[in-house]
Amino acid sequence: MRYISTMTTPPASRHTALGKFAPPRLGRVFDRERLFALLDAAAPSPGLWVAAPPGAGKTTLITTWLRRSDAPSLWLQLDAGDADPASFANCLQAVWLNALQPEIVLPPFSGEDLADVAGWLRRRIGRLFPLLPPRWTLVLDNAQELPAGSTWHVALAAALGELPEGVQWVMASREPPPAAYARAIATRQLAVVGAEPMRFDAAETDALIRLH
Repeated sequence: MRYISTMTTPPASRHTALGKFAPPRLGRVFDRERLFALLDAAAPSPGLWVAAPPGAGKTTLITTWLRRSDAPSLWLQLDAGDADPASFANCLQAVWLNALQPEIVLPPFSGEDLADVAGWLRRRIGRLFPLLPPRWTLVLDNAQELPAGSTWHVALAAALGELPEGVQWVMASREPPPAAYARAIATRQLAVVGAEPMRFDAAETDALIRLH
């Protein structure tokens, strides 16, 4: 599978780009076909939220699932700093800008944009998405780092309905989707895979033991 490379990053994060904007490196893993079937069934939805406790294998599942596709994937590893709306916005914009060749320059998220986060995101979608490949996946890993009451959840939920066919946003989180996604879930714009299916069954437990 081809991953879209990171070409530029915000000035303060260039030295951490590989950790922030790249998929994780996996050790010995095996394909969880049972869960792949669940994710495949959710593929028509523009959004997918995988919620499970730490160590349940969310990131590994998403990574191995996406490896089966020839569509490029973009990754953003969220951390505590992304609780700041401007930090998250600039990282999200960097993910998209880094995927473009040739590069283009856009202004960073400003204090004025805080008043209309959804509008800022809508404008970026209109500006950048026609320049990106027709099919790609954005993974927001550790989405629980965005506070449940963040206006970004409202903006991301609203944007799901504007994603073109062939584009999907996947969120991995320790928590279920916040209330801002209720309408997106009801209209099937966001599919949710919860903690219960993530539990290893007997066959998967045996496979994990054999692997290690």
